[in-house]
Amino acid sequence: MKTARVTDVTSRIVVPLLRIRLGRTSAAVLALVATSAVVARAQDFTARIPVKYTEACDLDRSDVAARVIARNEEVYPRLVAQTSSGWLIHDRYEKQVVELDQDLRKVRSWGQHGPGPMEYNSPVGLGRLDSAHVVVVDGNPPSLIVFGPGGSEHRLAIFARPKHAVVADGRILIATNEATVHEATMDGQLRTVNSSDDFGLPENPGRGATPAPRLREGHMAFTGPSTIWRLGAEPQQIFQRCIHDDLLGMLEEAIQIDTPFGAHPFNLTTMQDFLPLGTRGFLTLGGLVVRVDMGREFQKLRSIEHYDSGGRLKQSWKLTGYPVVQGVFDNHVVGRMLIWNEEEIDGIQLVEVEELGAVNR
Repeated sequence: MKTARVTDVTSRIVVPLLRIRLGRTSAAVLALVATSAVVARAQDFTARIPVKYTEACDLDRSDVAARVIARNEEVYPRLVAQTSSGWLIHDRYEKQVVELDQDLRKVRSWGQHGPGPMEYNSPVGLGRLDSAHVVVVDGNPPSLIVFGPGGSEHRLAIFARPKHAVVADGRILIATNEATVHEATMDGQLRTVNSSDDFGLPENPGRGATPAPRLREGHMAFTGPSTIWRLGAEPQQIFQRCIHDDLLGMLEEAIQIDTPFGAHPFNLTTMQDFLPLGTRGFLTLGGLVVRVDMGREFQKLRSIEHYDSGGRLKQSWKLTGYPVVQGVFDNHVVGRMLIWNEEEIDGIQLVEVEELGAVNR
C-alpha cells in the first residue's frame, strides 16, 4: 500500500539524522519523546469511540462474501463519482481527478492540484455533466470548474463555501455548511433549491454531523442524520435509517466522546451511500466517520441494509474480509460496490455480493 511505502522511505532517511542530533541536545530527545507519546495516544483513539455508536440498533448482520470483479492498485480515492461508462476519482495521493473505465483501467486525467488555470485545491464534488464535460467543484477558493474538449476550461466563482457537491442528471447541486442546497447554473449563479427548513434541519447546525446530500434517481439522502427524502416542490422524508438514539439530534447538540486529550465534540457520517430499488425499496451502506479537533479520521463499516419502500428494515449484512472499508453502490448493477480503504486494500476494488443483487429480483 502507498502508506507502507512512504513509511519505509521515511525511516531510511530520517532515522540516521536523528541519531546524530540526539547526541547533541537533550531538548531534541524530550521533544521526540513527547511527540511519540502524542502519536501513540492518537493511534489508540479508536478504542475510545463508544461501541453503542458503532454497533447501534442490535442489527442481525449476516456475513456475506464479496467477489472481486476488478481492481486498480494505483488509485486511492478521496472522492468518487460514477459515470455512464466508469468512474471519476479524486486521488488522495496524486491529488488529481482521474477517469477509470468499468474495469477500473485509467482512461485519462483532468486538471491537477494547484491555484492556477486547469487546477484545483480542495475538490468537494465531481462528475460528468455530459459526454464531453467534467465538473469539479472546488472548496478553496469556492469555484465551479468545467473541463471540456481539447483541454478547455470554464471556471466560475461561487459565493457560498461548498461542503459537498453532486452532479447528476445534468444538474450540479451544492450543499453548504448551513445545510442549504443550491443548483449551480453555467452563468455562475446559484439558485436555492431547498433550505434547511425544507428538510427539518436546523438553520445553524452545531458541531454535530454535516448534512451532506447525495442525489440518486429523484431522491436526496443526508448522510449525517441518515434520512432519505423524495425530492419535489415539497420534499417528503421516506425514512430514517437505523442509528443510535443519541445521534438523532446530533445537528442541534454535539456528541462528546472521551479522548486521550479530554472530552471533544465530534462529527458523524452515519450513512455513506444509498441505492433506490424502485418498489423493492433501498439499499444503504452504513458507515461511521469521526472527525475531532485533532484532525484524525476513522471509518468503520457498520452494515449494508435493505429497507422496503416504506422505510422498514428487512435485512442487514456485513462483508466478510472487509472490517474497515468505504464504498459506493454501482448504479448500473445491483449488488456491486466500489470499495476502498488504504489500511486494508491496495487501491480500489469493484466487488459483487450475490445476496444484494437478489433483493431486486
